[in-house]
Amino acid sequence: MQDPADQSAAEAANEAALSSLDQIRNILTGDQQRDAKQRFKSIEERLGKETEALRKDMRERLSKLAAKVEADHAALKSELAKASKQGEARDDALAERIERLSDELSTDLREGLDALRLELNARCDALGTALSELSARSVPRTELADLFQDLAARIAPPAQGDSAKAS
Repeated sequence: MQDPADQSAAEAANEAALSSLDQIRNILTGDQQRDAKQRFKSIEERLGKETEALRKDMRERLSKLAAKVEADHAALKSELAKASKQGEARDDALAERIERLSDELSTDLREGLDALRLELNARCDALGTALSELSARSVPRTELADLFQDLAARIAPPAQGDSAKAS
């Protein structure tokens, strides 16, 4: 059994070693951890803002498109009503025009939606790539823990029992 004074000195030495290990860990990776957290937070904020901006932009564009479709539809209906009053010959010409405008409008709408979809996909891919690059540059916690344990083992003074064995 050890003397209480020796045991207390050993505990104090052990606590001092753990404290210095924490200080070393903080010195070595404190800035990196803070930088990584800040970068992740920044990317998350940017992703949220860009996603919300993209959603807002798409809603606005779709609203404008819907309003244009409604306006065109109303205009075409009005033209059709006039044409039916003017006779069958004009009805045929207007029916062809309405069909052509409807096809053009459908094509424009599809192209607009496809362009919006491509833009959204491109932005999502770019944000995914940025997030992947950031994740690839960060060091996993398990590797950092192993590194610190190895470092602590190398800088920790040998225990008194170990120095007697080495002599």
